Amino acid sequence: MTKRKTNNIFILVVFTIYVAYYRLFLSRVESTMGEFINVAAIVIIAFISILLLGYRKDRLTAIKKAILGTTITEILIFILISYGLGFVTGFAKTTYSLDPISIFENIFAPIIYILGIEVFRYT
Repeated sequence: MTKRKTNNIFILVVFTIYVAYYRLFLSRVESTMGEFINVAAIVIIAFISILLLGYRKDRLTAIKKAILGTTITEILIFILISYGLGFVTGFAKTTYSLDPISIFENIFAPIIYILGIEVFRYT
């Protein structure tokens, strides 16, 4: 058995022991303290696994670079369009303003809908 497989089995055993210990003992501890212990233990197990197994850096291929570039470009365009439209139409303008006309426009459709339901219910 290779050293990497042995390390994988060791980490799996440590994690399994921790899960069993958590389910049996730590789940009964006060909520905030139990969550703190849980997060701390998972971070320690992750750190041990990185020390034993090493960190494999993913190679950045041409396809990944193209996808990353396209995604970043689309996000920037979306943000620019959103803020640009906000400057044109106004950020604070909303249909729920307190003008009498806006109140009537926002209440009219639900009132008609409710009246229609009530008419059909009684017929």
